[in-house]
Amino acid sequence: LFWLAVVGSHKLRHNMRLSTQCRCSVEVWLKVHQGLQMGRTAKNVRRSFKLPDAPAWYREHFKLSVPLPLETPGVVSRLAAVEGVERVHIGLFRSELDDCGGMSEAAFDLARAVESWQHWLGRESPRKWHLKAKWYRSDVDKWQRQEVEETVRERMSALGTHVAQQPDADITVWCGVNGRHLFCGLPLLTKRARPQTLPHWGLHPNVSWALSRLARPAPGEVVVDPFCGRGALLIWSAQSCSGVQAWLGFDQDPGQLSKAAENLLAAGMEEEIKLEQVDIQKGLPLQNGSVELVLSDVPFGRQHGSVKGNAELYPAAFAEMARILRLGGRGVVLTGKESLPLMRRGIEAAGLVWVDSIAFHFRPDNNGDPIRCVAVAFVKVGESVLFNAGNQTYLRSLFDWSIRASSDDEATSSASVDPRQLWRFSQPTMS
Repeated sequence: LFWLAVVGSHKLRHNMRLSTQCRCSVEVWLKVHQGLQMGRTAKNVRRSFKLPDAPAWYREHFKLSVPLPLETPGVVSRLAAVEGVERVHIGLFRSELDDCGGMSEAAFDLARAVESWQHWLGRESPRKWHLKAKWYRSDVDKWQRQEVEETVRERMSALGTHVAQQPDADITVWCGVNGRHLFCGLPLLTKRARPQTLPHWGLHPNVSWALSRLARPAPGEVVVDPFCGRGALLIWSAQSCSGVQAWLGFDQDPGQLSKAAENLLAAGMEEEIKLEQVDIQKGLPLQNGSVELVLSDVPFGRQHGSVKGNAELYPAAFAEMARILRLGGRGVVLTGKESLPLMRRGIEAAGLVWVDSIAFHFRPDNNGDPIRCVAVAFVKVGESVLFNAGNQTYLRSLFDWSIRASSDDEATSSASVDPRQLWRFSQPTMS
């Protein structure tokens, strides 16, 4: 009887704590990148905010639900510091949709949610708001969707006046439907993808960021892209890495360099990145051992060049890269799956050491053809470097392999990753 009384008292105190927490807290939703472990991010959130219980999560939405009191100190900066979080919203309500589009609501305190938004961001109370709705994998028809969105607007009328145009609104209410699950919330933090759009499209910023993350450009280093094309890789990398001594881009095609110059001008980086028309097979205008890092999207026969032509291009290109790299210098290059054996032979023939590779898998393009490319990391070594290295572990430590980690354990060799499912943006800043 004594122990039953103790257990009962503990449960009563626990339930009272939860009841008080629900009345005095708002529900905050953290959208977690799909490539990261929910459990690991939940542990980080619980540790950061000293939560008594682990945050609940909605796996199909990749959302963590965190109850936070209004008086939580430094909530915005602490949420922004949580690794792998893409967006943060203050929950307004969530619902399950029935076959007719009806909503089974789990509502929150709307007034308290708005009060928290004002307090944490230092904003005035919104008077005009705009509804932004997104539907994912939902079989609800067009007319039912309109009814659902109208119901959401009615329930949000306490916020003030609804406006049709987003620029006219004081705040945008976000509503997302995935299948039959509806979430509606006030945006608190969002990840900004990039500051501008380039006039000429080049290598995707997601892949560019992944390559530069793997390469780890360091302050004071000289970075060279011998196949710079339109300059997208250099632009996105330079925006993500600070302190680099020089970004140099070379290409033999004057048309590509002309577009690269326009991209640099649009990005405001014409002073940081230098371009020059040079054919790498004829030699780069750089001294021996003057470069710390080669970072490049080399031709692999899909849009430029051919697999057959790479049999001649790769040996000459990697021999030139080996010449300009200093001892201990490294390279990260991108190629297609079909050209990967040719690249390995070219790297080894130039006396460089192949360290490892990461395969990037993308959804099929408009023709149904799966797009696949491989990032390869290599190092220029000499006897002194190998003597200091001791083993392959040292060479691997020159790169950042975290972009392909899919669990709490270290990723296995030659794993694959979709860069959009990790830190998907080239400039990871919160706004």
